[in-house]
Amino acid sequence: MLIAGSGPTDRNGNSSLEAGPVNTLKTLADWLSQDGVASLRYDKLGSGKTGLGPYTLDPRRSACRSTSKRRAVRWSSSQGKDVNDHELGVFGHSEGGLFALLLATGHAGSTPPIHALGLFEPLSQRYLDLITPRSMRH
Repeated sequence: MLIAGSGPTDRNGNSSLEAGPVNTLKTLADWLSQDGVASLRYDKLGSGKTGLGPYTLDPRRSACRSTSKRRAVRWSSSQGKDVNDHELGVFGHSEGGLFALLLATGHAGSTPPIHALGLFEPLSQRYLDLITPRSMRH
């Protein structure tokens, strides 16, 4: 499973905040595919074709973001002969690396065992330090 970074980043690694397509996750999925490795990418809530769905009127009601990732891993492992559930991996870009770590270590809740972990450009500092204004840090 490939997990996008922060912001309105879609399944391909593109953001509506950027001028054009970057396709980081699409490129990675293509490389994996060339080596016979299946991958799962998806639009995060609020990005790509997904939009906000039932949370359009009140985005604050949306479920915890790790819940959707946990469900995606479970779904992937249930795909029978097309997926070897003993070789599942999670790969995250930027903030997606935090979710990949949570899944791989079991801190995101119950998932099938994760056997491979990839962190692409993970955050260089603690997430709370990154989002807390300097004036509020002790």
